[in-house]
Amino acid sequence: MDYDKKLITKAINKRCDICKYVITETEANNQEFHYSQTKGKRDIFVHIKCWLKSWGGRTLKENWYAFLICIIRPDFTIDRSTTYMLDGRLRKNLPKGEGIDEIVRMKSQGMTHKEIGEIFGISKDAVHKRIQRYKEARAV
Repeated sequence: MDYDKKLITKAINKRCDICKYVITETEANNQEFHYSQTKGKRDIFVHIKCWLKSWGGRTLKENWYAFLICIIRPDFTIDRSTTYMLDGRLRKNLPKGEGIDEIVRMKSQGMTHKEIGEIFGISKDAVHKRIQRYKEARAV
């Protein structure tokens, strides 16, 4: 990626979200980092070498899915997103209760059933049914 001078300067001395070491001036000038920003305006800087080491065995498509989860979810770290990854999707078999809480929270933030379903690897109808069951259980 070709980053502008302003972003390169911003990257200097930022901590890598994976290894927690700072990005040196040399690494920044050589553009040896990935950058993104979450919806919550949190900057994410990652050494390319950390990225490759963490996800070297996965396909490029899966790497980007994990990175996108971090952008969508400001509270997710790079490490946490990899634990939720399975074949390019969040695990369908999340621990009991955790999955529905995530779905309800995403819906309350304005995401559509379709968007949520794509993240979890389920249909938009399944998302709707899970939210409906959650609300019914809360009403009892």
